[in-house]
Amino acid sequence: MNAPVSSLQFVETDAFAAATSAFNEWRGRCIASFASAEAAASEALLALVKQGRPIKPPPPVGARYDLLAAALEGVEGAAPALAALAAFRKRDTLRHFLTHGAARIALDRKGRWLAVLTMIELGGGNSDRRILVVDQDDIAARARDLHADMQRLVAHLRRFFGTA
Repeated sequence: MNAPVSSLQFVETDAFAAATSAFNEWRGRCIASFASAEAAASEALLALVKQGRPIKPPPPVGARYDLLAAALEGVEGAAPALAALAAFRKRDTLRHFLTHGAARIALDRKGRWLAVLTMIELGGGNSDRRILVVDQDDIAARARDLHADMQRLVAHLRRFFGTA
């Protein structure tokens, strides 16, 4: 126990900075996947407008996905795109937490981190505080699965609508 206190604090600070950086890098990769899917959905809606469908894309992404699903419902050949959209929509909660949640990073004794994302939803005179916890071991699988669902959705929409 001859180590100076400042050295111990420096190591802890480095570990915390590295954990925060790793979490923010993961958060950024996930948000990029959500943005790619939103862009593809918007392109698909624009393609529907060019085909003469009276569609005016609303700003919120969730409403765009709902509008796209409604426009594709019952259209011949749209089933794969609809299935990909439904699978991707299951990730909406993660998107909300990543874009609107405040994160707190914690380290365990072994230096492994976890992030606690807190989000407050307001509406109708009520508020709801929601929490999502992700840890270092969880993020790689979440990002990989999200990216795969995004790629599947983008590919089906591009194939169906012939958009780039």
